[in-house]
Amino acid sequence: MIELLKESRLGYRTGDADVVDRIGDIPLRELVYRVHPLPPSLKPLIWDFGSMDNNTEKQYISLIIKSSLSGDSINESFMFGLVDIISGCQDILRERTDQCSFVSLRDVNRFIQVFKWFQRMTPIFCRIGKSTSRQTRTTR
Repeated sequence: MIELLKESRLGYRTGDADVVDRIGDIPLRELVYRVHPLPPSLKPLIWDFGSMDNNTEKQYISLIIKSSLSGDSINESFMFGLVDIISGCQDILRERTDQCSFVSLRDVNRFIQVFKWFQRMTPIFCRIGKSTSRQTRTTR
């Protein structure tokens, strides 16, 4: 991922040898986030909530989808299919081993936004498709 960012050539560039701030051999500007140590006064407040198991995550996904798409005219079997697809995608992302793979329930909300956009745009896509197919038939 860092290589892709380097190759994009966005922003001001200096050579790696010119960078003074480093962690080991890695220049700080190559890091995605700069993490500072917690002050000692906050250390007693650290709490590890762990992660959800697949069934719990699937229940959350189901609740998010049902609450977000309940006003739309979508049947329940379709919603269950969406839950299975999103849960499967989350599993695939979780299995990836590269540095930029992570799973978040916010991805479900992003999916719903894209899904609703396609729902709104479907009539426009259908009109475009029909006019394109008519033009194709008349030119043959």
